[in-house]
Amino acid sequence: MVPFLVSVLVCIFCIAQEVTSQTTVYIDPTFAGSPKSGTITNPFTDIPAMVSNTTYLLKGGTTLTTTGSYSATVTNVKIGAYGTGRANVISSYPGNIFLLNGNGNTYENLNVTSTATDQTSSSVLNMKVPGGLEP
Repeated sequence: MVPFLVSVLVCIFCIAQEVTSQTTVYIDPTFAGSPKSGTITNPFTDIPAMVSNTTYLLKGGTTLTTTGSYSATVTNVKIGAYGTGRANVISSYPGNIFLLNGNGNTYENLNVTSTATDQTSSSVLNMKVPGGLEP
């Protein structure tokens, strides 16, 4: 009975650790190595599907060029830069480049630019907070 209880407690601890811990994902659009695992030594070259409680850091001084957008319903997501300087994201997508729905999402040390030809429906950052006002 005691080994069973210990196993259950360890399992509960692991689940709690997973839910509350913050994961950091590294992105370097200039990285040519392999594998691309999101670590600082093997970063992704693009922002992967975003999940809650995750920090996404683009390499400072680099530019991520995309034709798409990044949107998710997530909480406690941080998008920023690591290393020296600001990271740059340039998108030709004719809508929201970053659209994060949820609480506790932040952007820092990041330049975001839209090159869409139709700027009437574009916004570079759009965060929707439940119960808050939308722009």
